Amino acid sequence: MIEASVVQDILTRMKKIINQELNFFSTEGVIIASTDPNRIGQVNHEGAQFALDKNQPIVIEFDNQYEGAKQGINLPVDIDNQIVGVIGITGKKEEVAQYGEIIKEMTKVLILNNAARELVYNRRNVHRNIIDYIQNDDQSDAFSVEMLYGINLSSKKYTAIVGLPSDDRLTEQYFEDISNVYLDLELLLGDEDAIFEVRGNMILVLLQLKQPSAASKIIKKIDDVIKKKYNTTLLFGVGMSGQGKNELNRSISQAKTALGWNKTFYQKRELLFSDMEYGLVLHSIADTNKKYFLDKIFTHLSQKDIEDMIPLLDTYETCNGSIKKCAEKLFIHKNTVQYKLNKITEKTGHDPRKLSDFFILKLASILYKMQK
Repeated sequence: MIEASVVQDILTRMKKIINQELNFFSTEGVIIASTDPNRIGQVNHEGAQFALDKNQPIVIEFDNQYEGAKQGINLPVDIDNQIVGVIGITGKKEEVAQYGEIIKEMTKVLILNNAARELVYNRRNVHRNIIDYIQNDDQSDAFSVEMLYGINLSSKKYTAIVGLPSDDRLTEQYFEDISNVYLDLELLLGDEDAIFEVRGNMILVLLQLKQPSAASKIIKKIDDVIKKKYNTTLLFGVGMSGQGKNELNRSISQAKTALGWNKTFYQKRELLFSDMEYGLVLHSIADTNKKYFLDKIFTHLSQKDIEDMIPLLDTYETCNGSIKKCAEKLFIHKNTVQYKLNKITEKTGHDPRKLSDFFILKLASILYKMQK
Protein backbone atom coordinates (compact mmCIF):
# COMPACT_ATOMS: atom_id res chain seq x y z
CA MET A 1 0.00 0.00 0.00
CA ILE A 2 1.25 3.46 -0.93
CA GLU A 3 1.64 5.89 1.95
CA ALA A 4 -0.68 8.90 1.78
CA SER A 5 2.11 11.30 2.79
CA VAL A 6 4.21 10.21 -0.17
CA VAL A 7 1.39 10.73 -2.66
CA GLN A 8 0.42 14.04 -1.03
CA ASP A 9 3.92 15.34 -1.64
CA ILE A 10 3.75 14.21 -5.28
CA LEU A 11 0.39 15.91 -5.88
CA THR A 12 1.53 19.14 -4.25
CA ARG A 13 4.56 19.29 -6.50
CA MET A 14 2.56 18.54 -9.65
CA LYS A 15 -0.11 21.14 -8.90
CA LYS A 16 2.60 23.80 -9.08
CA ILE A 17 3.25 22.68 -12.65
CA ILE A 18 -0.28 22.36 -14.10
CA ASN A 19 -2.22 24.62 -11.68
CA GLN A 20 -5.12 22.13 -11.41
CA GLU A 21 -6.56 20.33 -8.38
CA LEU A 22 -5.41 16.70 -8.08
CA ASN A 23 -6.67 13.71 -6.11
CA PHE A 24 -5.29 10.24 -5.51
CA PHE A 25 -7.62 7.33 -4.76
CA SER A 26 -6.63 4.12 -3.02
CA THR A 27 -7.54 0.77 -4.54
CA GLU A 28 -10.64 0.91 -2.32
CA GLY A 29 -11.76 4.14 -4.00
CA VAL A 30 -10.99 6.41 -1.03
CA ILE A 31 -9.28 9.78 -1.60
CA ILE A 32 -6.09 9.41 0.45
CA ALA A 33 -4.33 12.53 -0.87
CA SER A 34 -5.56 15.73 -2.49
CA THR A 35 -4.52 19.29 -3.21
CA ASP A 36 -7.99 20.17 -1.88
CA PRO A 37 -7.84 19.23 1.83
CA ASN A 38 -11.66 19.09 2.02
CA ARG A 39 -11.76 16.07 -0.28
CA ILE A 40 -9.34 13.84 1.66
CA GLY A 41 -11.19 10.85 3.09
CA GLN A 42 -14.14 11.03 0.66
CA VAL A 43 -15.59 7.70 -0.46
CA ASN A 44 -18.30 6.55 -2.89
CA HIS A 45 -16.57 8.08 -5.91
CA GLU A 46 -18.12 6.20 -8.84
CA GLY A 47 -15.71 7.70 -11.37
CA ALA A 48 -12.66 6.39 -9.54
CA GLN A 49 -14.35 3.05 -8.98
CA PHE A 50 -15.02 2.78 -12.72
CA ALA A 51 -11.34 3.45 -13.48
CA LEU A 52 -10.36 0.77 -10.95
CA ASP A 53 -12.83 -1.84 -12.17
CA LYS A 54 -12.26 -1.33 -15.90
CA ASN A 55 -8.57 -0.40 -15.65
CA GLN A 56 -9.08 2.46 -18.07
CA PRO A 57 -9.36 6.27 -17.93
CA ILE A 58 -12.71 7.94 -17.56
CA VAL A 59 -13.63 11.51 -18.49
CA ILE A 60 -16.29 13.13 -16.29
CA GLU A 61 -18.07 15.80 -18.32
CA PHE A 62 -19.81 17.55 -15.42
CA ASP A 63 -20.06 17.44 -11.62
CA ASN A 64 -21.94 14.43 -10.22
CA GLN A 65 -22.19 12.75 -13.63
CA TYR A 66 -21.01 9.90 -11.45
CA GLU A 67 -21.86 9.92 -7.76
CA GLY A 68 -19.33 11.86 -5.72
CA ALA A 69 -17.32 12.85 -8.82
CA LYS A 70 -16.33 16.29 -10.03
CA GLN A 71 -15.71 17.36 -13.59
CA GLY A 72 -12.32 16.14 -14.81
CA ILE A 73 -10.46 12.97 -15.68
CA ASN A 74 -9.56 9.87 -13.64
CA LEU A 75 -6.75 7.52 -14.69
CA PRO A 76 -5.71 4.20 -13.13
CA VAL A 77 -2.06 4.06 -12.05
CA ASP A 78 -0.43 0.67 -12.52
CA ILE A 79 3.04 -0.46 -11.57
CA ASP A 80 4.29 -3.85 -12.81
CA ASN A 81 0.79 -4.53 -14.21
CA GLN A 82 -0.81 -4.05 -10.81
CA ILE A 83 -3.14 -1.14 -10.13
CA VAL A 84 -1.94 0.86 -7.13
CA GLY A 85 -4.58 3.59 -7.26
CA VAL A 86 -6.29 6.21 -9.40
CA ILE A 87 -5.18 9.78 -10.04
CA GLY A 88 -7.85 12.39 -10.72
CA ILE A 89 -7.43 15.84 -12.26
CA THR A 90 -10.26 18.28 -11.60
CA GLY A 91 -11.24 20.72 -14.35
CA LYS A 92 -12.80 21.12 -17.78
CA LYS A 93 -12.16 18.29 -20.20
CA GLU A 94 -10.33 20.46 -22.73
CA GLU A 95 -8.05 21.83 -19.99
CA VAL A 96 -7.12 18.62 -18.17
CA ALA A 97 -7.16 15.98 -20.92
CA GLN A 98 -3.77 17.14 -22.22
CA TYR A 99 -2.20 16.49 -18.82
CA GLY A 100 -3.75 13.08 -18.14
CA GLU A 101 -1.14 10.60 -19.39
CA ILE A 102 1.77 12.88 -18.49
CA ILE A 103 0.59 13.24 -14.88
CA LYS A 104 -0.09 9.51 -14.67
CA GLU A 105 3.44 8.63 -15.85
CA MET A 106 5.01 11.28 -13.63
CA THR A 107 3.13 9.85 -10.67
CA LYS A 108 4.42 6.36 -11.44
CA VAL A 109 8.00 7.59 -11.75
CA LEU A 110 7.81 9.50 -8.47
CA ILE A 111 6.20 6.57 -6.65
CA LEU A 112 8.89 4.20 -7.95
CA ASN A 113 11.61 6.69 -7.05
CA ASN A 114 10.28 6.97 -3.52
CA ALA A 115 10.02 3.18 -3.29
CA ALA A 116 13.65 2.87 -4.41
CA ARG A 117 14.77 5.37 -1.77
CA GLU A 118 12.74 3.53 0.85
CA LEU A 119 14.39 0.28 -0.21
CA VAL A 120 17.86 1.84 0.10
CA TYR A 121 16.94 3.31 3.50
CA ASN A 122 15.73 -0.08 4.74
CA ARG A 123 18.81 -1.82 3.39
CA ARG A 124 21.00 0.77 5.10
CA ASN A 125 19.37 -0.05 8.43
CA VAL A 126 19.77 -3.78 7.78
CA HIS A 127 23.47 -3.35 6.98
CA ARG A 128 24.02 -1.21 10.07
CA ASN A 129 22.28 -3.76 12.28
CA ILE A 130 24.34 -6.61 10.81
CA ILE A 131 27.60 -4.73 11.39
CA ASP A 132 26.54 -3.85 14.95
CA TYR A 133 25.73 -7.52 15.53
CA ILE A 134 29.16 -8.59 14.23
CA GLN A 135 30.96 -6.14 16.52
CA ASN A 136 28.84 -7.03 19.55
CA ASP A 137 30.55 -9.56 21.82
CA ASP A 138 27.18 -11.04 22.84
CA GLN A 139 26.84 -14.49 21.22
CA SER A 140 23.33 -15.24 22.47
CA ASP A 141 21.46 -13.61 19.57
CA ALA A 142 23.56 -15.13 16.76
CA PHE A 143 20.94 -17.46 15.32
CA SER A 144 18.00 -15.04 15.60
CA VAL A 145 19.86 -12.10 13.98
CA GLU A 146 21.14 -14.11 11.02
CA MET A 147 17.72 -15.71 10.54
CA LEU A 148 15.98 -12.30 10.76
CA TYR A 149 18.07 -10.83 7.94
CA GLY A 150 18.39 -14.00 5.89
CA ILE A 151 22.18 -14.19 6.05
CA ASN A 152 24.69 -16.86 6.90
CA LEU A 153 27.98 -15.17 7.73
CA SER A 154 29.70 -18.53 8.07
CA SER A 155 29.01 -19.63 4.51
CA LYS A 156 31.16 -17.04 2.69
CA LYS A 157 34.44 -15.22 3.24
CA TYR A 158 34.36 -11.45 3.73
CA THR A 159 37.14 -8.89 3.94
CA ALA A 160 36.68 -5.70 5.98
CA ILE A 161 37.62 -2.34 4.46
CA VAL A 162 37.54 0.84 6.53
CA GLY A 163 38.06 4.34 5.11
CA LEU A 164 38.40 7.84 6.56
CA PRO A 165 39.12 11.25 4.99
CA SER A 166 42.83 12.03 4.97
CA ASP A 167 41.99 15.59 6.07
CA ASP A 168 41.55 15.58 9.86
CA ARG A 169 40.10 19.09 9.76
CA LEU A 170 36.74 17.82 8.47
CA THR A 171 33.94 17.59 11.03
CA GLU A 172 33.34 14.15 12.51
CA GLN A 173 29.91 14.05 10.86
CA TYR A 174 31.06 15.25 7.41
CA PHE A 175 29.92 12.14 5.53
CA GLU A 176 26.90 11.36 7.67
CA ASP A 177 25.58 14.87 6.97
CA ILE A 178 25.77 14.06 3.26
CA SER A 179 23.22 11.28 2.80
CA ASN A 180 24.22 10.89 -0.86
CA VAL A 181 27.48 9.24 0.17
CA TYR A 182 25.53 6.13 1.09
CA LEU A 183 23.64 6.26 -2.23
CA ASP A 184 26.98 6.53 -4.04
CA LEU A 185 28.15 3.40 -2.26
CA GLU A 186 24.88 1.68 -3.14
CA LEU A 187 25.50 2.34 -6.83
CA LEU A 188 29.10 1.14 -6.58
CA LEU A 189 28.60 -1.88 -4.36
CA GLY A 190 25.00 -2.90 -4.93
CA ASP A 191 26.01 -5.77 -7.21
CA GLU A 192 28.99 -6.86 -5.11
CA ASP A 193 27.04 -8.71 -2.36
CA ALA A 194 28.64 -6.28 0.06
CA ILE A 195 27.56 -5.17 3.53
CA PHE A 196 28.43 -1.53 4.14
CA GLU A 197 27.62 1.56 6.14
CA VAL A 198 28.62 5.19 6.66
CA ARG A 199 28.93 6.15 10.31
CA GLY A 200 30.31 9.56 11.19
CA ASN A 201 33.17 10.00 8.73
CA MET A 202 33.96 6.30 8.57
CA ILE A 203 33.07 4.10 5.61
CA LEU A 204 33.00 0.42 6.52
CA VAL A 205 32.59 -2.29 3.88
CA LEU A 206 32.50 -6.07 4.13
CA LEU A 207 33.32 -7.48 0.69
CA GLN A 208 33.11 -11.09 -0.43
CA LEU A 209 36.78 -11.54 -1.30
CA LYS A 210 38.96 -14.61 -0.93
CA GLN A 211 42.13 -12.49 -0.68
CA PRO A 212 42.46 -9.00 0.93
CA SER A 213 44.73 -7.91 -1.95
CA ALA A 214 41.71 -8.10 -4.28
CA ALA A 215 40.15 -5.14 -2.43
CA SER A 216 42.34 -2.61 -4.24
CA LYS A 217 40.05 -2.36 -7.28
CA ILE A 218 36.95 -1.62 -5.18
CA ILE A 219 38.87 0.83 -2.98
CA LYS A 220 39.98 2.77 -6.07
CA LYS A 221 36.37 3.03 -7.27
CA ILE A 222 35.18 4.34 -3.89
CA ASP A 223 38.08 6.78 -3.62
CA ASP A 224 37.57 8.09 -7.16
CA VAL A 225 33.87 8.81 -6.56
CA ILE A 226 34.45 10.53 -3.20
CA LYS A 227 37.33 12.57 -4.62
CA LYS A 228 35.32 13.68 -7.66
CA LYS A 229 32.02 14.48 -5.92
CA TYR A 230 33.18 15.73 -2.52
CA ASN A 231 36.77 16.87 -3.20
CA THR A 232 38.00 14.63 -0.39
CA THR A 233 40.73 11.99 -0.45
CA LEU A 234 40.25 8.82 1.56
CA LEU A 235 42.73 6.56 3.31
CA PHE A 236 41.84 2.88 3.82
CA GLY A 237 42.78 -0.02 6.00
CA VAL A 238 42.09 -3.63 4.96
CA GLY A 239 41.65 -6.54 7.37
CA MET A 240 42.26 -10.25 6.82
CA SER A 241 39.55 -12.34 5.20
CA GLY A 242 37.28 -14.33 7.48
CA GLN A 243 33.90 -15.92 7.90
CA GLY A 244 31.51 -16.12 10.80
CA LYS A 245 30.79 -13.48 13.42
CA ASN A 246 34.07 -13.75 15.36
CA GLU A 247 36.40 -13.74 12.36
CA LEU A 248 34.54 -10.82 10.76
CA ASN A 249 34.72 -8.87 14.00
CA ARG A 250 38.47 -9.48 13.97
CA SER A 251 38.69 -8.42 10.30
CA ILE A 252 36.93 -5.11 11.09
CA SER A 253 39.26 -4.52 14.04
CA GLN A 254 42.28 -5.28 11.84
CA ALA A 255 41.04 -2.90 9.12
CA LYS A 256 40.67 -0.09 11.68
CA THR A 257 44.16 -0.81 13.03
CA ALA A 258 45.64 -0.79 9.50
CA LEU A 259 43.82 2.47 8.76
CA GLY A 260 45.22 4.12 11.88
CA TRP A 261 48.73 2.89 11.02
CA ASN A 262 48.26 4.13 7.44
CA LYS A 263 47.23 7.62 8.58
CA THR A 264 50.16 7.86 11.00
CA PHE A 265 53.02 6.36 9.01
CA TYR A 266 52.18 5.88 5.33
CA GLN A 267 49.48 8.22 4.04
CA LYS A 268 48.83 6.00 1.00
CA ARG A 269 45.48 4.97 -0.43
CA GLU A 270 45.28 1.60 1.30
CA LEU A 271 47.26 -0.50 3.73
CA LEU A 272 46.63 -4.17 4.39
CA PHE A 273 46.82 -5.32 7.99
CA SER A 274 49.25 -8.02 6.86
CA ASP A 275 51.55 -5.34 5.38
CA MET A 276 51.97 -3.35 8.60
CA GLU A 277 55.40 -4.95 9.21
CA TYR A 278 56.54 -4.08 12.77
CA GLY A 279 53.16 -2.44 13.26
CA LEU A 280 51.68 -5.93 13.55
CA VAL A 281 53.45 -6.17 16.90
CA LEU A 282 53.63 -2.57 18.08
CA HIS A 283 49.94 -1.75 17.68
CA SER A 284 49.03 -4.13 20.50
CA ILE A 285 51.45 -2.75 23.10
CA ALA A 286 49.55 -1.54 26.16
CA ASP A 287 49.35 2.25 26.58
CA THR A 288 50.90 2.02 30.04
CA ASN A 289 53.94 0.23 28.61
CA LYS A 290 54.27 2.79 25.82
CA LYS A 291 54.21 5.61 28.35
CA TYR A 292 56.78 3.92 30.58
CA PHE A 293 59.15 3.36 27.65
CA LEU A 294 58.78 6.91 26.29
CA ASP A 295 59.22 8.49 29.71
CA LYS A 296 62.43 6.53 30.13
CA ILE A 297 63.92 7.47 26.72
CA PHE A 298 62.65 11.05 26.53
CA THR A 299 63.16 12.07 30.19
CA HIS A 300 65.53 14.93 29.36
CA LEU A 301 63.85 16.04 26.13
CA SER A 302 61.34 18.86 25.80
CA GLN A 303 58.36 18.62 23.47
CA LYS A 304 60.25 20.74 20.93
CA ASP A 305 63.33 18.53 21.24
CA ILE A 306 61.22 15.48 20.42
CA GLU A 307 59.47 17.17 17.50
CA ASP A 308 62.88 18.19 16.08
CA MET A 309 64.50 14.82 16.70
CA ILE A 310 61.97 12.58 14.95
CA PRO A 311 62.24 14.10 11.42
CA LEU A 312 66.03 14.02 11.73
CA LEU A 313 66.00 10.33 12.66
CA ASP A 314 63.56 9.56 9.83
CA THR A 315 65.81 11.29 7.30
CA TYR A 316 68.94 9.67 8.78
CA GLU A 317 67.27 6.26 8.33
CA THR A 318 66.19 7.05 4.77
CA CYS A 319 69.81 7.94 3.95
CA ASN A 320 71.02 4.66 5.51
CA GLY A 321 73.13 6.49 8.08
CA SER A 322 74.99 8.65 5.54
CA ILE A 323 75.76 12.00 7.20
CA LYS A 324 76.51 13.61 3.83
CA LYS A 325 73.24 12.49 2.17
CA CYS A 326 71.28 13.41 5.29
CA ALA A 327 72.76 16.92 5.26
CA GLU A 328 71.93 17.32 1.57
CA LYS A 329 68.37 16.17 2.07
CA LEU A 330 67.85 18.56 5.00
CA PHE A 331 69.72 21.43 3.27
CA ILE A 332 72.11 21.86 6.20
CA HIS A 333 75.87 21.42 6.67
CA LYS A 334 77.06 17.92 7.57
CA ASN A 335 78.68 19.31 10.72
CA THR A 336 75.22 20.50 11.76
CA VAL A 337 73.91 16.96 11.35
CA GLN A 338 76.75 15.67 13.52
CA TYR A 339 75.99 18.32 16.13
CA LYS A 340 72.30 17.37 16.23
CA LEU A 341 73.11 13.68 16.55
CA ASN A 342 75.53 14.44 19.37
CA LYS A 343 72.81 16.41 21.20
CA ILE A 344 70.44 13.41 20.86
CA THR A 345 73.15 11.16 22.32
CA GLU A 346 73.77 13.59 25.14
CA LYS A 347 70.10 13.94 26.11
CA THR A 348 68.89 10.34 25.63
CA GLY A 349 72.04 8.32 26.33
CA HIS A 350 71.59 6.59 22.94
CA ASP A 351 73.82 7.30 19.94
CA PRO A 352 71.83 7.13 16.65
CA ARG A 353 75.07 6.21 14.84
CA LYS A 354 75.13 2.89 16.70
CA LEU A 355 72.69 0.38 15.25
CA SER A 356 71.44 -0.94 18.62
CA ASP A 357 70.91 2.61 19.93
CA PHE A 358 69.25 3.73 16.71
CA PHE A 359 66.75 0.87 17.04
CA ILE A 360 65.75 2.08 20.52
CA LEU A 361 65.38 5.70 19.34
CA LYS A 362 63.41 4.59 16.27
CA LEU A 363 61.09 2.51 18.42
CA ALA A 364 60.55 5.50 20.72
CA SER A 365 59.77 7.68 17.68
CA ILE A 366 57.17 5.19 16.41
CA LEU A 367 55.49 4.87 19.80
CA TYR A 368 55.44 8.65 20.14
CA LYS A 369 53.70 9.02 16.75
CA MET A 370 51.22 6.34 17.75
CA GLN A 371 50.32 8.23 20.91
CA LYS A 372 49.69 11.41 18.97
